[in-house]
Amino acid sequence: MLEVINKIKTAEENAEELKKQARRTAAQMKEEAVSSGRRLLEDKNQKALQESAVMLEQAQAKAKEQLELSRQESETLCQELKASADAKIGQAAKLIVERIVDSL
Repeated sequence: MLEVINKIKTAEENAEELKKQARRTAAQMKEEAVSSGRRLLEDKNQKALQESAVMLEQAQAKAKEQLELSRQESETLCQELKASADAKIGQAAKLIVERIVDSL
């Protein structure tokens, strides 16, 4: 009978040791999963920062390009308006001179 009790006691001790090992393994796996999750999150954040920097750079380049086009269009329009105004000033001066001469 003593032998059976010793076997039961040994089995219980072995079972308890297995439980402890299982708890340690589970804790280690949990720690590794948390660590892996943090690394993954950091990697994704870094990638998102890089992508947003590229997008911002592209948007700035496009805005600069559009600004230059707008400036060129404004410059062209300004030159056309100046040429038109210069032509009309010449015509107005001619008309004024004609009226003065005609009134004499």
